[in-house]
Amino acid sequence: MRRLLAILAIGLTALLEPAAVGTGAARAGSCSWTPFTSRINSVRGPYYRVPSVVRARNGWLVAFAERRDNNGTRDDGNFDIVRSISTNNGCSWKAPKVLQDAGTHRVSNPLPILDAITGRIYLMTSVRTDKNYLYVSRSDTNGSTWTKPRRLVKPADGITGWRGGLTAPGNGIQLSSGPHKGRLLFSIGAVDHQGRYRVDVVASDDHGRSWKVTASVRPPRNTHIIEPSIVQLGGDTVFLTAHDQLTRDRLRPRYRAISTNGGTGFGTNRFVTMKTPTMVSVYVNTLVPTGAGSVLLMSGPSLVKRSDPTLRKDPAIWISKDKGRTWSKPHRIAAAGTQGSYTNMVQLSRTTIGVLYETGKRSWKERISFKRIKLSTLTR
Repeated sequence: MRRLLAILAIGLTALLEPAAVGTGAARAGSCSWTPFTSRINSVRGPYYRVPSVVRARNGWLVAFAERRDNNGTRDDGNFDIVRSISTNNGCSWKAPKVLQDAGTHRVSNPLPILDAITGRIYLMTSVRTDKNYLYVSRSDTNGSTWTKPRRLVKPADGITGWRGGLTAPGNGIQLSSGPHKGRLLFSIGAVDHQGRYRVDVVASDDHGRSWKVTASVRPPRNTHIIEPSIVQLGGDTVFLTAHDQLTRDRLRPRYRAISTNGGTGFGTNRFVTMKTPTMVSVYVNTLVPTGAGSVLLMSGPSLVKRSDPTLRKDPAIWISKDKGRTWSKPHRIAAAGTQGSYTNMVQLSRTTIGVLYETGKRSWKERISFKRIKLSTLTR
């Protein structure tokens, strides 16, 4: 483990980069909306996958992705974590920089959390050796420099039968209201020694100095719940959604769970089935934007083709006005037929959100692009 930490430290980018562009909005024609582009025709890549993005307190957008050495379907190999920064709301991006490199081991699933009170950004990742281990690093410079990643031992030791889990793609959150205001939360997909799947919610009430598991949410029987997304609905209410990877047709429903005590528990700590929407079994991202009323947004690929349910196309956003019980029809964020898989949303202003998403011409693995969307186009 010491050797692994040393390798992680070597792969840590710690140079403060001067801003190359101003913070003002550039003309649309001069924008370059793609922070990560894969080498599809190269044997060794790199291939960029699993996007996430956070808006720093100074307004910068800090995007993260896995830099993979292969384009295999096993999601395993020599993976590193990279980041790119935009200082102008996504119009242009700095070249990707490696943040975490664990040698030939897999570093995966970057999950940032902004502490809006301190301005510090935390980055949760999963490093796979004999099993998956959770790591955390932090930035006090709006994403420019980062500390050496450290293993989160205590949350793992605090879960009975825990054998390792994966940080969900996307983001963690900070509760902005309610009795647990200021609490940091993120979710992981965990598996116990009996091979039973669940989602664990991890929290910090002291601005990241310590972390604890506050809830373990179980799925229905005979399901493999993975890749949860977590969001605050308001007050002390927290919403979880996840999907089932144990399915033949890959058009199974999604699942949701709601906490009314700041993520300390989720009712009976059981997921329930979401009646809508019908979609492929894939990660989706959630966001509750300010300035749009009490709406919950969910983004992901919207194409449903029963003859080929593994297709991932038509990235879109759904809206729920009843805490995720029912959802609108999808609002496509790109032309019909556009390749698209994992997505991640971020609020840019009271009127605009940004979406970072996997896409391409022939495959959704070709690049990770960014798009700005007016909230009024979604909610009208």
